[in-house]
Amino acid sequence: MALRKVIADSSSIILLQKVDLFDVFCDQYNLVITEDVFAELTSNGKKGSAYLRKVLRDWVRQPLPESIDHSMGQGEASSIALFLEGGGDFVLLDDKKGANYCRNKSIPFINSLLVSRLLYISGAIDAAAYDRTTMQLTKQGYYSEKIINRAENINKNELSRFLPQPL
Repeated sequence: MALRKVIADSSSIILLQKVDLFDVFCDQYNLVITEDVFAELTSNGKKGSAYLRKVLRDWVRQPLPESIDHSMGQGEASSIALFLEGGGDFVLLDDKKGANYCRNKSIPFINSLLVSRLLYISGAIDAAAYDRTTMQLTKQGYYSEKIINRAENINKNELSRFLPQPL
């Protein structure tokens, strides 16, 4: 069965790297990023840029320039634009403006905090890894109590559309 295609922004990829979920995530999903996100992640001097340049280079796509909403960061805007052009099944982002835009336009999206839970539900990580990465993400991400509570309490039914493989 085909893996879900996820369009991710740079902040989400960075967070997943920091908590050692990036490689597991890439094994479970077809990751797609835009040229803008690739540039943000691989600029010279950034920690891990050489590794990301090597790993991500084949997953780069670019939306049409006129479809980008410039009210948010370039990476988030281009990721959402690529989704709207049919480039993926959902968006992974950790940006408040981007999340609000997705919510207002009924665009399916998750944040990195939910990735840990999805990987646990799907069996890609065990309970100890789930607990560790969830704790790390709540400390390293800029999540409000409301977002943390929502991630803890969202039911599996609502998450099913984001699991690595469609049911």
